[in-house]
Amino acid sequence: MSIVFNLQAVSTKSVELFTQASCDQIWDGTDFTTCFVDRYINNIPFVIIGLSAVYILITTSVPRYFPSQTYAPVTTDTLISPSAASDLAKLESNVILDAVASNLRIPTKGQGKEKLADGEAEQVVKEWKKKSKRAESKWRRLRFWVGIVGALAWFELEVARVVIEGSWRDVVFPGWLALIALIPSSPLTAILTIHILPSLIAFRSNIVQPHTSTLRIASGIIEVVYWIAMISLPYSESLDRLLEKGFSQGGGSSGSYGEKLPTHCEEPTSVFARATYSFLLPLLFKHYFKPITLQDIPAIREDDSASSSLGAFRAYRASRDKTHLAKTGEKRVRNLGADLFWFFSPELAYQCIWAIIFVLFQYLPPTGLRLLLQFVKERETSNQPNHVAVLYVAMMAGGQVLSVVLMGQSLFIGRRLCIRLRAIIVSDVFAKALRRRDLSGNVKKTKVDVNGKVVEDPEAAASEGKIANLVSVDAFTISEICAYTYYLVSCPFAVILNSILLYMTLGPASFAGTAVLIALMPLQGLIGRLYTIYQKRFMAATDARLETVTEVIAHIKLIKFNAWEDKFFERMGLTRKKELGVLAHRFATTTLFQIFVWGTPVLVTGVAFAVHSMVLKQPLTADRAFASLILFNMLKDPLALFQDTLTRLLQAYTSCVRIQAYLDEPDTLKYRQLSTPRPGEPTIGFKNAVLGYSSHEDLNQLDDGDAEPFALGELNLSFPVGGLSIIAGPVGCGKTTLILGLLGEAMLLQGKVFMPDDHANRDICPIDPSTGLADTVAYCAQTPWLIGASIKENIVFGTKWDQKRYNDVVDACALRRDFEIFELGDETEVGEKGTTCSGGQKARIALARAVYSSAKTIILDDVLSAVDAQTARHLYDNVLQGTLIEGRTVIMVTHQVNLVAPASKFVVLLEDGQVTASGSPTELSSNGYLDLHESSTSSTPTASSSAGFPPTQPVADDLIEPVLDTEPAEILEVQKQADVDKAAETTSEVKLDKQLVAAETSGQGMVGFGTYWLYFKSMGSGLFWFIVIFAFIGSQILQIANNTWIKEWANSNDRASSLLPSVREAAQRELHNQLTKQRSTLFYLTVYWGISACYVLAVAARVGITFFGALTASQELYSKLVRRILGAKMRFFDSTPSGRIMNRLSKDMSSIDTEAGEILMYFANSCLSAGAILLVVTVSTPAFLLALVLIVLAYWILGSLYVTTNREIKRIDSVTRSPIFISFSEVLVGMSTIRSYGDSARFLRKLFQEIDQNTRCFWYLWQINRLLNNFSNFIGAFVTIFAAVFALRNPDMDAGAVGLSITYALSFTEYVLWVVRLYAASEMSMNSVERVGEYLELEVEEEEYAKGIEPPAYWPSREGSVVVENLTCKYAPQLEPVLQGVSFTIGPREKIGVCGRTGSGKSTLALSFFRFLHQDGGKITIDGIDISKISLTALRSRLTILPQEAQLFSGTVRDNLDPFDQHEDSAIWEALSQCGLVNRSRYPSRVTSKADLTSLTPTKKLSTPSKKTLRGQASVRSLMKKVDKKLETLQVGQDAATDREEGEEEERVMIRSLDEKVAVGGKNFSQGQRQLLALARGLLKLRSSSFLIMDESTANLDHATDATIQSVLRSEMKDVQMIVIAHRLMTVCGLDKILVLDHGKVVEFGTPYELMQKENGSFRELCKQSGEESQLLELAKQVHESKGGDATSTA
Repeated sequence: MSIVFNLQAVSTKSVELFTQASCDQIWDGTDFTTCFVDRYINNIPFVIIGLSAVYILITTSVPRYFPSQTYAPVTTDTLISPSAASDLAKLESNVILDAVASNLRIPTKGQGKEKLADGEAEQVVKEWKKKSKRAESKWRRLRFWVGIVGALAWFELEVARVVIEGSWRDVVFPGWLALIALIPSSPLTAILTIHILPSLIAFRSNIVQPHTSTLRIASGIIEVVYWIAMISLPYSESLDRLLEKGFSQGGGSSGSYGEKLPTHCEEPTSVFARATYSFLLPLLFKHYFKPITLQDIPAIREDDSASSSLGAFRAYRASRDKTHLAKTGEKRVRNLGADLFWFFSPELAYQCIWAIIFVLFQYLPPTGLRLLLQFVKERETSNQPNHVAVLYVAMMAGGQVLSVVLMGQSLFIGRRLCIRLRAIIVSDVFAKALRRRDLSGNVKKTKVDVNGKVVEDPEAAASEGKIANLVSVDAFTISEICAYTYYLVSCPFAVILNSILLYMTLGPASFAGTAVLIALMPLQGLIGRLYTIYQKRFMAATDARLETVTEVIAHIKLIKFNAWEDKFFERMGLTRKKELGVLAHRFATTTLFQIFVWGTPVLVTGVAFAVHSMVLKQPLTADRAFASLILFNMLKDPLALFQDTLTRLLQAYTSCVRIQAYLDEPDTLKYRQLSTPRPGEPTIGFKNAVLGYSSHEDLNQLDDGDAEPFALGELNLSFPVGGLSIIAGPVGCGKTTLILGLLGEAMLLQGKVFMPDDHANRDICPIDPSTGLADTVAYCAQTPWLIGASIKENIVFGTKWDQKRYNDVVDACALRRDFEIFELGDETEVGEKGTTCSGGQKARIALARAVYSSAKTIILDDVLSAVDAQTARHLYDNVLQGTLIEGRTVIMVTHQVNLVAPASKFVVLLEDGQVTASGSPTELSSNGYLDLHESSTSSTPTASSSAGFPPTQPVADDLIEPVLDTEPAEILEVQKQADVDKAAETTSEVKLDKQLVAAETSGQGMVGFGTYWLYFKSMGSGLFWFIVIFAFIGSQILQIANNTWIKEWANSNDRASSLLPSVREAAQRELHNQLTKQRSTLFYLTVYWGISACYVLAVAARVGITFFGALTASQELYSKLVRRILGAKMRFFDSTPSGRIMNRLSKDMSSIDTEAGEILMYFANSCLSAGAILLVVTVSTPAFLLALVLIVLAYWILGSLYVTTNREIKRIDSVTRSPIFISFSEVLVGMSTIRSYGDSARFLRKLFQEIDQNTRCFWYLWQINRLLNNFSNFIGAFVTIFAAVFALRNPDMDAGAVGLSITYALSFTEYVLWVVRLYAASEMSMNSVERVGEYLELEVEEEEYAKGIEPPAYWPSREGSVVVENLTCKYAPQLEPVLQGVSFTIGPREKIGVCGRTGSGKSTLALSFFRFLHQDGGKITIDGIDISKISLTALRSRLTILPQEAQLFSGTVRDNLDPFDQHEDSAIWEALSQCGLVNRSRYPSRVTSKADLTSLTPTKKLSTPSKKTLRGQASVRSLMKKVDKKLETLQVGQDAATDREEGEEEERVMIRSLDEKVAVGGKNFSQGQRQLLALARGLLKLRSSSFLIMDESTANLDHATDATIQSVLRSEMKDVQMIVIAHRLMTVCGLDKILVLDHGKVVEFGTPYELMQKENGSFRELCKQSGEESQLLELAKQVHESKGGDATSTA
């Protein structure tokens, strides 16, 4: 019983306390009640004191007793995870810390190139923190004294009040402030700011209440002045994480590229400036008249740099890994999404707090409006003073201002996280690309989905396109969600608060409206899901279109050579049609969504008003109607935003999973595969090694039907240190695989690889002072890899500058004359993928880079195949035998064994993935494996080297320039390029104007009217625009009508209730009765629903017709653009990087497709809405016109400031984003080269600079947007104030009219804000139209109206001759001729070879047959028709050319050989057979090349495996199973090969099926195999053509394969006329005639034998220089005799 009694007592006491604590009434009509003030408002200071005391205690004691070890001390070890420690991890950590330290230093020219010593970065960071604290101390002292003085002044005043009035409570708070002002890190300003609101409420009460003491009022004034002083003082926030306890010193220098950037705007600034973003105003005013440039954009804060962000995140992850490992002993499974969430959780928490406070103030305006309308309605019957109305107006205006300020703080945190998160993801993906295993040659893995469709396997290794998507799409998705994550907290809170306010306004009827709104949410979700489905389909369709577009642009020369423009236009049209079809569905879904968005408020308010009036029988008064109208409009936003944010969060998590999967892909095994040699093991070489491209796991997953992966082994090789070694063999035998095995890039399946280990960083490898060399590696790939920089930068490649060494390298690599022809010399930009250089130049630049480096070991993969014989001789004499190579190990793949072998110490011969022979050239020659034949002449420099002895020190006479009189390799190519650039120049004074590829510029100023007209004209005709204008204006009128009707409805109830008690004169009463004739609620409701329905239909029409026009414009502009690009001259593609063209076809067209029409629609609607608001407010209160002028002027000034700067920064942002993607594309292609040089660090530093440069643009672009948003709302608050004041001053205005006017005024800010923003957005989208418009003016090869004649179907016949008469050609009409007076004749079925020294015009002649040049004189007649009179399509479709560059499409073998299904499979197999890609029986399996080295061994044929042996030869899988048995099966194959009879038929590279996959660019085939496939494609075309030009089309083949191909062409194509251009004279010497060119003129023309009889003849001189004169003479003699000529005489 006692327990029950006690509980009852406690319960009773609790009820009494609650009753005492609560007040019966809060508001007495004019002010807060005394009870509420005493119990709540007066106790707020004590709550603030308590909370601040707890905060100070936590912030001061926790760091002291529980210090964080995550970021301090800052060392490389803190960034390395214990479970992922490696050389690469250490390198990346060093680079990150170096970049952090460099970012803190004053920018200097070339910053980023110098490297800090070990441990220096940590010291730089430490010293910088100390220095920053000293710099911040002056502001801290100022704040200290202002804080102390202000607090003491206020405290003294309150003490005086205590003495006079005896009120001690008010002394406590200023006393507390004076106390904490002594603590340096106390949040004094924040405490004062929190207290200012209750103080202002108390101050108003003091003013309103009579007999308030002067001291009390003075106390309020002093607090406000004190607060203003404190929020006006500048301060710097403490930096965080890696730079914690430091303060910003004007921003980081990263991304400045040595330029002195303007100081970071944000630090130090005051609280007021941070709240309003007014610290940006000086920047906007400065650049209103002077357009802002990249150098004018201020620096970002030091801890916002990419290196700081990535370093902090890595330190956090390493700390978690370490903790997990210590607890469990296991490696932690990383989850990127979870790690990012916990890493940024403190900022996310602060963001949510700001958001919740923002929501509280967001609902002040509707509450103030309801109270104000109630005041207006009752002002005739009540005696409320006017200052109450002022309070309500202040609630509306203050709510507008404070809510936008608070939201700005929440978004500020979000955007800071956004830029950091983006930097983390992009940097991490890039770093992964640098250390990832090279999988570029793998074909796409596919699998069958549940619907039976073949789709890409999501678990497959990321392709280049997928990695690009991770950087662009996924990084954007994840970083964007960070800015708005707070919606997940603020939206539910806003819904609860809104529901409470709705209930207070409408009562139970609000539940009906809310229920309808919630019931409609699933429909919104359905539309959202539908939109997501169509968006995914649209993205897939866009990807498919861009895949086609990318390959078309990449293979444009091939397309033009074959006249495939129309066919590819149709193919591109199909993908475009599918894309626009899906886009139409997406637009339809958007239309539905617009109907939902604009129709929902109408429906919800209609239902709520109906329930309120008809069910509950309550009158709908103006204060309830308009307040609930605003609240219902506000309620739909948090509901929609919550759903949208949740969806985006799930998308972001999916992106995190994708990125984590990529980060978890296997790293290169390079540094684990390299072994340190023990006694008896080679320094450089292999021991029992088997190399391949598939891991053990991959091999086990292969199906029985899958093609066997290639394997090379078993290798036991020791390359001599300090000497030259060569690797030779037929096409596809594994030469490049061996090279990649040495570099650690190929998989080591067994055995050991020995190579110098640079530990991933060449900078740590000491340089021998005596030789200037370090124990590192330089690598020259078969396809030269160049970066998009100057030639000098490509050669120096980040190493120490040495002028003498550089000059020696340039001369040795025959680049001097190239520099003389380029106007910018070695400063010439090589362009994207080296597009501005010829193939030979690229090869020699890559070679020069390897030679210039300090590497002791140089690996060269077939660098001589891209140069002619004379240049090859020069490189042999001056590089391979020059002083630059002395003491260096050179390992070289080459087909030119005869040239290089005499100088080599070691030769490796490969075949079928096995070493057939290895040893010194002398040993192999004596065993019959090599035939080092000598030239028949000893008068040339070749004589001394052909016998196998290296010549003595080369002299100047050995240079190819004197030998050839003029230019070295590819000079004519360069001359052509330079000449065309000269023609295009207007003023050449500026360096940039002289660059071969001009930098992409961004426009300045407004987009011209012509651009808008181009888009509008593409959208539709006059009728279309009449409908558009009618729909837009109609929808606005109906919206105004809808709200006006609500006003009438509400006024009818107000008049009914207000007129009853009033006494009027009889006539006046009668008049009012007529005006206020009671109509039924059903009548008002019906009219409301009718207007609403019409309004929704008008919205649907407005949106639908706009989207229809946008689709029409997209189709028309794209078709014109593609037509123009496909028809453009080749010069355009040579001088324009493909990325720039792709930008027009991808990003710009995407902007036009998805944004242009929609943005213009929203812009027009916002303009009309803003105009309608001004109209309604002005009609309601005509006096508002006076304020309107000032308001419009203020908005115009703000809009002008914003648009002028925002537009330029947006353009710069687009330009600075490109280098990031270019860096990715360069690294993904050249990762093997970068790793071989140990140069990953430099590329990572470069990326940090590029990210930070782009971040500057993005950060200030966003901040300027926030400034616009804030100041628009500030001006909008004045609109609200003026509308309310003028309405209150008009006693004739009823509550309905006031409600309509102020409701519109409250929404005016939002519309004006969107007008300014959408104007800027429309300018940017029209910028895309402008860029597309530029390409619509491209000069084309042949206009539609000026096409030539169509030749007869039989043309050219096999009986026709080719007559070239006095042909003179130029690259442009104003340039010098490149072919001059060329005349020769090719008889029926005749085959001629074209030769001459490099740059003589051979390839130019080939191009002239396809009319790629300007024909200035003479003509080419083929089978009696002048080709200049024929249409280009007909000409190019009837002629066949096989260019040197073998271009392959991704897809299948069939897609490449017969892209338009014009040939039967049997014809394709026949072409493959002619090229040696299949044997005659079409053996159905794919193996590597089986060509032997018979051309190298005339004395003894080398044995190759028989068919039987091949069938029994070990596959890679069986190879791995028998690895412990020393590859028994492989050895059996070798034994069987030696027993094979010499006469047995040999086999070549096998194509297993026409559906065999071809990787992008054919990377899963060797260079030679790609040329054979391209040759097969040309042979198929020859079935409908009788004229063939071969332009170096077999340059990458070994001699044996080349000889076989030439034999096939001569024997099986007797009826085909041929022009064969080749560096190899053996290729052309067996033809009917030889044409020798020099400087674009014919020097000699005759049979090979005749020309070789001429003493001092040009052709004979070329033969001498080749080192094969005796063989050439023998071949020419055989051909001459076979033709029946007399060959008795000898040379």
